[in-house]
Amino acid sequence: MKKLLQLFILILLFSSCSSHGTKLEFGKGELYYTDKVTAVEAQKTGDFLKELGYLSDDRQTSFQLDKEDEVYKIRMVVKDEFLEGDTSLDYSFMAMGALASIQVFDGNTVHVDLCNDKLEVKRTVKSE
Repeated sequence: MKKLLQLFILILLFSSCSSHGTKLEFGKGELYYTDKVTAVEAQKTGDFLKELGYLSDDRQTSFQLDKEDEVYKIRMVVKDEFLEGDTSLDYSFMAMGALASIQVFDGNTVHVDLCNDKLEVKRTVKSE
């Protein structure tokens, strides 16, 4: 009976967790990366985002690095107003993607995905 209960708890834990990938921490910020990118690419991306001030010791932020075909995807959790109508920061997101392309990804295409707090993509800002 005890083993059955332990098995049930394990199944419950695994079914209730959604995996965003491997987690790296940068102060209060976090960067998850999928198995489609390397740990080195993830570390370089985290260092890049920290240098720009997106990952810091002062505030909690969440990012995910993924790759679809030949396009790197930097996913970031943003406030709801930037997911729907407010596009005032899109040029900043485009610039971030373009700079990441040059400094981190050897000129490969980078898109910035704006996500809700579950890292679900709501809008994409292309840097090309």
